Parts: sequence; structure tokens; C-alpha cells
Amino acid sequence: MQSQKVVNCNLSRGDFAMEPTSSQSGAMWVSIRHSKTNQFSEYVHYVPLIPIPGSYMCPVEAVNRALAVAKHKKAKDPAFCYPSPPRSSNYVSLTHPTFVTKLKSLATKIGLNPDKVSGHSFRRGGATFAFGLTQNHSLIKYVGDWLSDCYLLYNEMSTEHMKLLPTLMTAKMKQ
Repeated sequence: MQSQKVVNCNLSRGDFAMEPTSSQSGAMWVSIRHSKTNQFSEYVHYVPLIPIPGSYMCPVEAVNRALAVAKHKKAKDPAFCYPSPPRSSNYVSLTHPTFVTKLKSLATKIGLNPDKVSGHSFRRGGATFAFGLTQNHSLIKYVGDWLSDCYLLYNEMSTEHMKLLPTLMTAKMKQ
């Protein structure tokens, strides 16, 4: 039986580290010490964030902007904070419930059903996106830190992927 110790479930500022400047990729590494599959912090899962220079979708720039918001700078301090109340000098840690509440609010504003959106949407969407990029299931499983094959249930195939095998079969029959 696992001993239940108190674990900080939030990412801290020290959980983000840039590769040495000699590296070609300029990746930022995230050290994930707690997750659904690692509830007792038995290991550290490392995930690289690869920069997309000049893009508003650059994950490295997004993290750097988020880290710049908070006034505190110690490595053990929470990575993601926001002023509360707005425009005050009092910063609080961004929690999962606060994130999901804001996500649902934004979904409503753009016409999506908020009941169909959650923090888990990013995990599921990321898995679906990965399936569209590679058939290397070991890589998808590693990056998502899945211990079982449940990630296979998240594969929502695009219309193009659904047509791929029948198209190949039809082409072969025409030969």
C-alpha cells in the first residue's frame, strides 16, 4: 500500500528549465512531479516544449509571459499566478477549478457548449492531434504519461484519416 504524503500538485517556477544555449532546439523542459498517473510523486515526467519562433502559438514564449506576470521569483513559488482582485498587487496561484471555470466561460463566449469542455479536453485533444501526426504509439504514450492503453480511446479520427485505408484499398483494386 502506498504511503500517502502531502504533494504539491501545482507546477512551480523551478519546474521549467531552458536547454543550454549550445542546444540547437532551444527547448524548454517541464518537470511534471504530480499527475493523475503519478499521484504520489514517485517519478518526474519530463516534457519538452519546442519553440515556434515568431508564432503566437509558441509554447516557450507563452510560458515565459506567464512566468513574468507574478512578482515573486523563487523556484518553489507557483508557476502560474494572477492578480486577485484584478489589477492588484496580490497574486494567487492558478488552480485547476479556476482554470476550468475560465475555460468554460470562454467556451460560452465563442458559442461552444461549456458542458462539453474541461481541463481534460486538452489531454484528449492532444492525443487526437498526436495520432494525426504519428503512428508511433510508444511516443504518444510516453509524452502523455499514460501507464495503460486508455489513450487509444481518445483517437478521434479526422475524415481524411477515415478515408485513408478505403482509398488505398480502392487504388489497389484498380491495378
